This record gives sequence, structure tokens and C-alpha cells, in this order.
Amino acid sequence: MIINATMGTGFGGTLLYVYKDGKNLKENEKPEIIEKNNVVGSPKQMARQMAEHAQNSRRLQKPVLHLSVSFAPEDKLTRGKEIEYVKASMRNLGISEEKHQYVIVKHNDSNNTHYHIVTNKLNLDNESLKTNWYKNDCVVTADKIEQQYNLTRTQGRTIIYNAETKSREYVRKEERNKNIEI
Repeated sequence: MIINATMGTGFGGTLLYVYKDGKNLKENEKPEIIEKNNVVGSPKQMARQMAEHAQNSRRLQKPVLHLSVSFAPEDKLTRGKEIEYVKASMRNLGISEEKHQYVIVKHNDSNNTHYHIVTNKLNLDNESLKTNWYKNDCVVTADKIEQQYNLTRTQGRTIIYNAETKSREYVRKEERNKNIEI
């Protein structure tokens, strides 16, 4: 499992990308809208709703959080299991169904089926996600989900989740490409 995170200022551009708006795709390549949470309407309408809410914070400079989640092909997961693991990842990264605006979309236009999550870093209580170390948090979360659900462990990580101590652990350079066993 790999989780990538980017942050920015434009909900509109991010949502139009995720929805593949304006792309002429075959029916089986079109994105699937998995879930809209605390937003409604078209990508432009949702972007406006998210941007309006983000204005409740003067300090939050980059309110857009865009996550992409992909799974190892050898895991051969059902769509339901993929969604379950995507949502478990979101919860682990502090994204709450009760308190966040977000959209989950599945992309089908490449050999690597993957999911996109676009969320507002400012939750409905006007509290911002703590994203100072978010790229590391994404790597640790992916490793944690792999272990929790017995998925293929991604090799070469510089940081992993230690299930025994329930904490992150840095991996020495010489151990990164060995088979990971904890």
C-alpha cells in the first residue's frame, strides 16, 4: 500500500483532476465516486463549499489535502476491502467522517487502480489537521494498515510502524530492501 499526500490552495483544480472533468474516457475508465462527505453537488460546487469553510481560519494557508492510495497488485482485493482499508487509513490520519468535508474517488484509467481523497484540512469544528510530518504519517499509516490487514508489505521504507510498541521506527539503510518481518 502506498499513500501519497499533497497540500495546496485550490479545491477546484484538485477536484476537477480527481473527477477527470473534461476527459473523454471509455465507460470502464471513468472515475467512480465512492463517497461525498459533508459536501454536495458538482466538483465546482463542492470546491466552493470547501473553500468557503476554509475561510474560517486566517492562519491556514493551504487548506487542500489530496491523498492518493494504491494497493499492491498481488493483494487481489475486492472493491469493498479496498474501500475499507482506504477509510481505515483516513481515520488513522485524523480524517473524521463526522467532522471533515471530503470526497473519495476511485480511478480506473490505468493499470494501477487507485483512490483519491480530497479533504478540507479545516474540520467542521474549525480545527486544522496537524500536517507538519504528514508525509511520514502517510508512510507509517500505510505500513500499519498492511500489518493490520495482512497486506503485502512495501519494501524500501525509511520509516515503519512497530506493532509491538505502537510507534514509528526508522529503518537503517542496510535493512530497507530486506523482506520486512516484525
